[in-house]
Amino acid sequence: MSKRTNKILPAALATTLAFGAAPFAVSAEVDLNALDETYPSTVDWTEEEWDVFLDENFGTSLADYETNEELAADLGEPINTDDINAWISGDQSNGTLIEVMEAYDITGEELGVFLSEIDNLEDIHFVGQIEGALEEGGYTPVVADEPEASEEEPEEDLIDDELADAEIFDPVDGYGNIDPAELETVYLEPLGWTPEEFNDYVLAEYDMAIADFADFAELEATVGPADEILTEETPAPEAADVEVDLGNIELAQLQETYLTPLGWDVDQFADYLIEVHDMTFTDFADFYH
Repeated sequence: MSKRTNKILPAALATTLAFGAAPFAVSAEVDLNALDETYPSTVDWTEEEWDVFLDENFGTSLADYETNEELAADLGEPINTDDINAWISGDQSNGTLIEVMEAYDITGEELGVFLSEIDNLEDIHFVGQIEGALEEGGYTPVVADEPEASEEEPEEDLIDDELADAEIFDPVDGYGNIDPAELETVYLEPLGWTPEEFNDYVLAEYDMAIADFADFAELEATVGPADEILTEETPAPEAADVEVDLGNIELAQLQETYLTPLGWDVDQFADYLIEVHDMTFTDFADFYH
């Protein structure tokens, strides 16, 4: 927010900041009444005096701030002359000044010398003024080292990606112009398949979903009778022989939700759980937890 000019309030302004002046007008953006609770030393400042102070020290005015929080971010913690003089004298226990020392990577002695060279310490009310003076004096705040980026790409959520790419059968709109009852009678019952399995089959064999057929006659002419499907080399999608302990997970629900859309068998899903999440089926209380 600030265009900090990094000026400690000059002594000449002390006559302008005459405590006991006329009551301040509350800014539309900043609530000075609430601000006084945070910064008691400014309780008697008028809005005009705030504007003079902010312009001298931060190159801003009250109108530049939309909230008290934005203003406080520039001002920093309150500080007074007694705290500063105590630091200069060797009592370097003030927590606010310790944070300044650490933020600018200087010793307590260096900060004490720097503060002792400021002529108008009585005009310092906020730690932001000290930070601005330090930066004007050539000091820069320490920037924390960012962790080195891992050479390995972050693991993507494989299930989400695979499901996003999969053609998942919609039980409401997935039939298109096909009569569900007719599909059930002609194909699903003889084959022992679910609508999802039949949809996967026609996708795999003909690159068409159930809803892609104009009508049942086109589907039947394309797919052929159910008994011919049963004799084809490509079997219907079905669950792999379970060789892993599913714990409390229902195979049918696992098949419908994950295995069929992903084209995986139980072993592949079990491997995924171990590699990505370091878990097995038995680690889950049920399908949802």
